[in-house]
Amino acid sequence: MEHILNIHNLSKDYGHIRALNRLSLDIPKGSVFGLLGPNGSGKTTTLAILLGILKQSEGDFSWFGGAFDFKAKQRVGAILETPNFYPYLSAYKNLEVVAQVKELTKPKYDEVLELVKLRDRAKSKFKTYSLGMKQRLAIASALLCEPEVLILDEPTNGLDPEGIAEIRQMIKDIAARGITVLIASHLLVEVEKVCTHVAVIKKGNLLYSGPVEGLTKDSGFIELSSDDRNGLKKVLQTLPEVSKVEEIGNLLRVSGSAMLNATSLNRQLAQKGVYLNHLEQKKTSLEDHFLELTKAS
Repeated sequence: MEHILNIHNLSKDYGHIRALNRLSLDIPKGSVFGLLGPNGSGKTTTLAILLGILKQSEGDFSWFGGAFDFKAKQRVGAILETPNFYPYLSAYKNLEVVAQVKELTKPKYDEVLELVKLRDRAKSKFKTYSLGMKQRLAIASALLCEPEVLILDEPTNGLDPEGIAEIRQMIKDIAARGITVLIASHLLVEVEKVCTHVAVIKKGNLLYSGPVEGLTKDSGFIELSSDDRNGLKKVLQTLPEVSKVEEIGNLLRVSGSAMLNATSLNRQLAQKGVYLNHLEQKKTSLEDHFLELTKAS
């Protein structure tokens, strides 16, 4: 798989505080890559280093197989903070200002406004925009240079559910054009819905990196109950594929090896005279894995 960005042992120190600790990542071309972690985990520090805003203390990184020089920077669009648009100018006029600052020769205003679903409000003053519309215009400004990579830091921060859904769909539309998207976020559900790959970091340390499904693959649990609760619990504790039995309200939650499945479990229990009145197999969510990872670290 071709990688658009390679990070090797990247570290950042602020005095005696290590904000980033030997981070190594490879970002696949064409992916929607989520940099996931709680506030203060080092996400924004990482992005700032990758964009040349901060200088790393140790380690190195390469964009497109080389240095992050002027030509490489032209291939990357980024929004770390919402740009300061002029409130009394229209979206179109604000984008013209951005294009002049970036010295773009043939900016495609209509195309980027269409992509972020703002073409019908292109002549409206920025001050009339909702927070979600302002965020979409910011992303439009980053797309003006026709980047191969788009970097977004907490793109749904402060948005209502409708605004979050709009940004989510927009990211999917951008990725469908072949643009690699790198998102820093603490919103687990959003990362799970839009990202193909994820890296989980906490206090500057990498806990997991790979495909989103790799984090949850072959992992889950079974919830069950029986009128004979004690008998059910005793039998479960004898089964080799069961490693953990938890009491969750009126239910027992069972987890174990990859051999554990609802059909086999129901059959084994029936053979031992224990009959169920509830049986449900569930997949562990990204949120559950994230909490487990960060709790253990």
